[in-house]
Amino acid sequence: EVENLLSQLREANRKMETIRKVSFELNKLMTLPEKLHSILAILNEQFGLANSLILIPDHENEILTVCASYGYDASIFGRVVPFGQGIVGQAAIRRKHINLTGIRRKQHYLATVSNENDVDVVSPIGLADAESQVAIPLLSNDELVAVLLAESRNFCVFDKADENFLITLAQPLAVSIQNSMLYDSMEEKIRERTAELQKL
Repeated sequence: EVENLLSQLREANRKMETIRKVSFELNKLMTLPEKLHSILAILNEQFGLANSLILIPDHENEILTVCASYGYDASIFGRVVPFGQGIVGQAAIRRKHINLTGIRRKQHYLATVSNENDVDVVSPIGLADAESQVAIPLLSNDELVAVLLAESRNFCVFDKADENFLITLAQPLAVSIQNSMLYDSMEEKIRERTAELQKL
């Protein structure tokens, strides 16, 4: 029983350290790309998310664009996913996290029991051979700010406790991303105004 309590204490300390690191990074004033990369680096360090993406919705909530990636080629940056398509698009519409495991086995089963033309398999945005994916919408005041996708070639991206802990971090992540968007917008307005004043 003592060993069990020590294990719980170590896990609680790990989560507190994660919250401390995330809070420190999220409170920094930095550009949106810097902020997104920083978030993904922390998530990899704390949860072992070697392959993760953050996608930002457009103003019309029709498409999501990859604005940050960790563990992929640079070519994935800027790729788009329509709302409702795949796990990312579904998480954006439903505004609820989605966790899939055994993806390749399910795709193989569908291909086996269906005619080739009957199956409309969505081409993956990240890993072509992912076995598990978790998509978590990042919401602030019920507004979709971004979607976090984590995936793995293993059958489970992370355990249920880590998944629930990551979900609790979703709102602070969303608020921080919003703040960086405002910061970038203000920086752009300052640059434009400075250029106008220099012309005058």
